[in-house]
Amino acid sequence: MMLRTSLYLPTTLHQRLLVASKQEKKSLSELVKELLDKALAASEEKKLQRMYEGLKALGGFGPKGIRDASTTIDKVLYGENGAWRGQRG
Repeated sequence: MMLRTSLYLPTTLHQRLLVASKQEKKSLSELVKELLDKALAASEEKKLQRMYEGLKALGGFGPKGIRDASTTIDKVLYGENGAWRGQRG
């Protein structure tokens, strides 16, 4: 599905887009869609990289004793010395 929209562009930017669309033998609309998609993808990739870097930086934080919480969650939480009792299992 495509939506129609209006944008206000500076004259010089519009002219540059027209020239580029002619050089690439594409419609102005097609060129703008491609350029916006590439710019947004690059921006999203940068945000993901920053998020992953932040998560990696947190790698050393947290308790050292629990390494396999996904498989031992019941024991860790509800076992004889479970965390819910205020102690680590």
